[in-house]
Amino acid sequence: TDLIVDLILPCSILTAFGTEPREDLLRSVLFTLVLSTIIQIGCALIAAALFRRSPANRRPVLSYGTICSNAGFLGTPVAESVFGPEGVLLASVFLIPQRAFMWTLGVSYFTKGGGHGWKKVLTNPCILAVLAGTALWAARMDLPPVRSLGSCNTGLSMLLIGMLMSGFHWRDLADPGILCFCGVRLVLIPFLTLAGCRIFHAEALASQVSLLLTAMPAAGTTAVLAAKYG
Repeated sequence: TDLIVDLILPCSILTAFGTEPREDLLRSVLFTLVLSTIIQIGCALIAAALFRRSPANRRPVLSYGTICSNAGFLGTPVAESVFGPEGVLLASVFLIPQRAFMWTLGVSYFTKGGGHGWKKVLTNPCILAVLAGTALWAARMDLPPVRSLGSCNTGLSMLLIGMLMSGFHWRDLADPGILCFCGVRLVLIPFLTLAGCRIFHAEALASQVSLLLTAMPAAGTTAVLAAKYG
């Protein structure tokens, strides 16, 4: 996990910024940032509305899983497979608002405090990679060794997800609460995202990448924080 988050995924993001700067791509980046912010606010409102009466030991987990999709581990490799380097670029931009919500509002669900996660947001390796990649993009520089490391992202991410899934039993999925959450995370939120993009005629590539990442399952950190805070 640390290898992917701290090295491979940032290298993949840096590689994505090696694409030629274009006006249409810059427009997609800005649209993606705005769309992601709106989606995160919407997810927070959905979590507050649907899970406020859930049992106290489940409410933080369900709420956190609603605002945080697995757009990093799972979404970025899938976006790379579907859209190529531009997909990774937009995926990394999409993750900026999500990381901010993850380490502020998301942590507050478990701690019942204010979150206080801005330092963790700003020092996240993926966020630093976005900032460094922007500078490289403007300077039109390329880093071949970084590109080689970044190409490992899809394979290692899929390997990790397979290892995580191996610990589940099919009977665990029969829980009504889990089925309800899956409906919200995998059906309701992507449907609302698609409807909003269609109604407001959002920029095509930005809306496609945003929809793909919104349709991912809950973030892996959901289980980590659930275990940490009991």
